[in-house]
Amino acid sequence: MKASTELSGAVSHLMAVEEPCPELKANQNFLHLQQLSAMEEKLANHR
Repeated sequence: MKASTELSGAVSHLMAVEEPCPELKANQNFLHLQQLSAMEEKLANHR
């Protein structure tokens, strides 16, 4: 649970950093990370 919380915090920070960087938004790995983050959030809401 602690690791999940830490990962969510790191992803949130990364998403705040990506806003002014359009080249990062187009990066395939970053897009996968966003999808993973959304999936984690859905799982957390169902618990």
